[in-house]
Amino acid sequence: MCANALQIALPPAIEELTDRLKVSYADLLTATVVEGVVRDCYQPFKYVRITSYVPMFVEHDSRIRLRQLTECHVRTSPPAPSREMSGGRRSRSFMTALRSLRARLTRST
Repeated sequence: MCANALQIALPPAIEELTDRLKVSYADLLTATVVEGVVRDCYQPFKYVRITSYVPMFVEHDSRIRLRQLTECHVRTSPPAPSREMSGGRRSRSFMTALRSLRARLTRST
């Protein structure tokens, strides 16, 4: 990210995500790197009309990129199990639905 680039304010949910990830990766990456990754992951979702799932997608993409940068898996508290996430078939169909939703949200109009 360029030092002279204008810093556009992020939505509150993305700011909270950035703060959480800065804490999670504090011993591995600088806060500037974490913030840059989150901003890069937020860019494709910047102008979507339906913003309900944007923080979830940004967090998912950010964690993948941060893991690639650190080459290790940072422990986080696991999400509470739900019916949709339990079981192999349901989990796969849930992830397929999320991918489909992501594609629709980011599709250019």
